Amino acid sequence: MRPRPRRWSEHELVEAVTTSCSLAEVMRRLGYQPGRGIYRLLVGHIKRLGLDSSHFTGQSWARGHKFPGRSVLPLSEILVLNSPYTNTGRLRERLIKVGLKERRCVKCSLQRWRGQDLPLALDHVNGDHTDNRLANLRILCPNCHALTDTWCARNRKPA
Repeated sequence: MRPRPRRWSEHELVEAVTTSCSLAEVMRRLGYQPGRGIYRLLVGHIKRLGLDSSHFTGQSWARGHKFPGRSVLPLSEILVLNSPYTNTGRLRERLIKVGLKERRCVKCSLQRWRGQDLPLALDHVNGDHTDNRLANLRILCPNCHALTDTWCARNRKPA
């Protein structure tokens, strides 16, 4: 079986390598879909021709670029009744970071267990996960959290 002729010349490969930021982009410029069996072939040709690929960013395509991120919702809009904010893990870390809560269980005061930090949980005292008022939030260790009346929606009535 004879090898199929290339779709590109060495000059086109050199141009594609010098103007691309990744091997996937080189493949697209040469008319291939990334991930098809062309990867090994192109790497071999790049090495054979001694082309510089140190400018490739690889899979970290966003490295060095700035993108407008989501604006951070202020705590004054989160710490309310009927809050739309549901990420309790991130809320717990924000409360600890700004000093509104301590990184320790409020029931047993543990911070560490067997030399490691305890994975703490943010508990809603009344069991309503949309009630993010500061008085309704407490930080508990897994053991104390499992012993609460509201753990895993124990306070909800069957439908």
